[in-house]
Amino acid sequence: MPEPTDISDRLAAVFRRIHRERMSDVPILNPRLAVEATGTRDWNGHWLSALVTPWFINLMLLPGTEEIATSWRSLKLGLKTLHRFPAGRFEFIVGEEAELGRYQMCSLFSPVLEFESQEAARLAAEAA
Repeated sequence: MPEPTDISDRLAAVFRRIHRERMSDVPILNPRLAVEATGTRDWNGHWLSALVTPWFINLMLLPGTEEIATSWRSLKLGLKTLHRFPAGRFEFIVGEEAELGRYQMCSLFSPVLEFESQEAARLAAEAA
């Protein structure tokens, strides 16, 4: 079983690549922010992490087992799913990247131009 830091590092590495390769010229980027995964933990057999990027802050849900990963392969990209947390039900959208496989993401902030610093963005992500 991987450690939470392994999941955070992998998630951040993938989105740093996306930042470099696909997002570099997008006008909604906040130049004060960098890609960072924080608060990664096990949640009901999944990995839950808050992901800060220069274009969004999302909750990211990744499969915690091969069995879950296999079941998620049948989920249609863009499908909206609901997950219940102590604070209520939240909508996640199914996405996929080659290095991660299928994942689900819940938008917290997009764009993120109102954040003055990486620390402020991290605090907001961790509070979520």
